[in-house]
Amino acid sequence: MQIVRGVDLVLEKGEFAAIMGPSGSGKSTLLYMMGLLDQPTTGKVLSNGKDISNLPDREMAMFRNKMMGFIFQSYRLLPQYTALDNVILPLAYAGEMHRKEDAKKLLEKIGLGKRIKNRPSELSGGECQRVAICRALINRPTVLLGDEPTGALDTKTGEEIMDILLDLHRDGMTILLVTHDPRIAKRTQRVLHFADGKLQG
Repeated sequence: MQIVRGVDLVLEKGEFAAIMGPSGSGKSTLLYMMGLLDQPTTGKVLSNGKDISNLPDREMAMFRNKMMGFIFQSYRLLPQYTALDNVILPLAYAGEMHRKEDAKKLLEKIGLGKRIKNRPSELSGGECQRVAICRALINRPTVLLGDEPTGALDTKTGEEIMDILLDLHRDGMTILLVTHDPRIAKRTQRVLHFADGKLQG
């Protein structure tokens, strides 16, 4: 069964776009293919004109770690680790543990300077999502991908997370979000509508 088919999508450098559509329409699958978490059975994923969808496993993992940042609805933080330890995980994979101080600065910038030693169970949902954003940003990615990053949050906290993403966009970050919330989508530059595995219009 094809979940995504016939999609031709260009995400411009510095763009902030949102994908909307009903549950099961293929939005998250498309996002995961663009971020090299899933591989398309046909077609290509291009970055600056280069096909990155069939890179060797190790090269693909390094590309993903350095060039892509991911924010998930369920945070995906490791419960046994502190906020700081969760943020520095991508540095460990990249062999850049000397940049641990950068992780502290990111957490301070996002308002969690006094919470770096707390584990996820000791943080609110909004604080966990802020940690997840820091983890996504620590390797200074070119593109930030978010799969319902405000979906598990109350309206006020969701707006605060969106304010952070807008600040990142103003600093030049390219961002693509999947969302069900029209208020969130309205704050982006472009809204893509997805249904039955295809972009509409």
